[in-house]
Formats: sequence, structure tokens, C-alpha cells
Amino acid sequence: MSDKQQKHIEKLINEQNNRGVSNFEGYSPNEMRYILYDTFGQNSPISLAELTNIDYQKIPILNQIRYVADLINQQGEVKLTGKGFLPTKHVKT
Repeated sequence: MSDKQQKHIEKLINEQNNRGVSNFEGYSPNEMRYILYDTFGQNSPISLAELTNIDYQKIPILNQIRYVADLINQQGEVKLTGKGFLPTKHVKT
């Protein structure tokens, strides 16, 4: 195989691997590889946005986690119910 043929084949492979695929929500095979194996790496199309403290305070699950973590920090432990759940008094709104 000539150098010219090899370069042409490599170009075709590269184009295919960088073409968006509808079954992958428009991500290319290369992007899917990063999503699966290096999710938050430099080349991944996924990144986490850093929010302000005010924005974090608006997220209910984070507030619940912070509340339970503070309880554990203050009390050393939180006794679970017989079925292994958090007591209602700690999760009731």
C-alpha cells in the first residue's frame, strides 16, 4: 500500500470517528470514547459547571445531604430505622 493510499484511508477513518451519530445524541464515536472512559478529562465534551454558593443552596438534594452530614458530624451517627431508612424526623420537610 502506498503512502498516499494509507493517508487516504486514515483520513476516512478519522472523518468517520469524528462524525456525529444520532444514536449517540449527536456525539461522535471519539466523543463517546471520552464520555465512557475519561468522562471529565480535558478532551471530553462533558464538564461540570461551577455554581455560586447561592445557586448550590437552591438544589434540594444538596441541602438534604448537607443537613444529614451536619447531623452526623454533630451527633457522631444517625440511627436508622429497623428497615435501614433515615428517621422521618430527619427527612421530613
